Amino acid sequence: MDIFVSAGNYLHDLFISRFSAHPLYITLSLLIMLLCVIGIAEVLFYILIRRATEFYQLKRDADLKERIITMLANILVFHDSDDPGLVVSHFIPRFAKLPLYRSSIRRILVSELISNHRNFSGRTAQVLTELYMQLKLDKRARKNLHSPHWYKQIEAIRELTEMNVKDECDRILKYTNHRQPQLRIEAQIAFVKLCVDNPFRFLDIVKEPVLDWHQLILFEVITKTETMARPRFAFWLNSENDSVVSFCLKLIEYYQQFDALPNLIYLINHHNLTIRATAIEILGRMEAEMAESHLVAAFTNQPTKIKVKILNTLGLIASGGCLAFLNSHAKNKEFPVRMAAIRAIKAHRQSGRELLDTLFNEAIAQDKAIIKHVLDERIKV
Repeated sequence: MDIFVSAGNYLHDLFISRFSAHPLYITLSLLIMLLCVIGIAEVLFYILIRRATEFYQLKRDADLKERIITMLANILVFHDSDDPGLVVSHFIPRFAKLPLYRSSIRRILVSELISNHRNFSGRTAQVLTELYMQLKLDKRARKNLHSPHWYKQIEAIRELTEMNVKDECDRILKYTNHRQPQLRIEAQIAFVKLCVDNPFRFLDIVKEPVLDWHQLILFEVITKTETMARPRFAFWLNSENDSVVSFCLKLIEYYQQFDALPNLIYLINHHNLTIRATAIEILGRMEAEMAESHLVAAFTNQPTKIKVKILNTLGLIASGGCLAFLNSHAKNKEFPVRMAAIRAIKAHRQSGRELLDTLFNEAIAQDKAIIKHVLDERIKV
């Protein structure tokens, strides 16, 4: 106790009794020290008040969160009416008593609604969407769609998509061509999920590239959405955006849209070698016999990589109509072309085996080794 008394007396003597007697530089130093001490005390006091306030808010919100979870559980098991609107009308007075003017409570309620909506479907999901709309919880998300910050726009799009708010399709559409890749893919996913009547309309306006990882995500969403209307993807094969063409090629093959084969044949001479190669490969996997003559006609002016793709495709189709063509390239000077032609001949089964036997008898030692290797391996085209 004496220590505190002594310290108090010393400070009183230093800052009050003898303060005016100090030289100027000591006076200024003392003032600076005093201001620093006061500032530190204020910061510590602010931190203490902030921590206490946060603890109180977390405790209060945790109690309200338990209440919200219980109320949502009650509404989900309520079966007195099949009409979601009537069910929500029965419970809306209880939810209206929640302090939804507080942003933290709104976030908790929206989070729980989204979590439940993600796990349910049918009438239950409709009830949750109706509750979301009647409580006007969509106002914040709709406002954030116009935010200058792209991460807020993404958050809004995800929320509206999960809660199945379909009347925002036109606003979301403009973001499907946004220069920010993350926002662009979120908008494209949302448009596919929400606008089920015409979910691929965004392909008409997309100028930005549909990146490879975008295509993977979209492909998964599309193939898992059973109620979606699926158009003729050949419609977009003449798009100026090569990534759109590439994406549609994958969908054409997945859904086996054979009516798109003439459009695929047209892509044999596409300016983009990747698209050209993909189209040729798909023609083979879809066994498009009608494409054989076009492939043969386009063969001469192609780079080696594409020539190999054409020969592989002719092997997959294996109609027998191109054996003479394959035979002529089984002695090609380019090794990859020669190897692909021999494999394509082998894919023709019996007729191909006979032709390979003839080639073997006429071949030089090096080519005999190649033919023997192909004959010994499994059919690989």
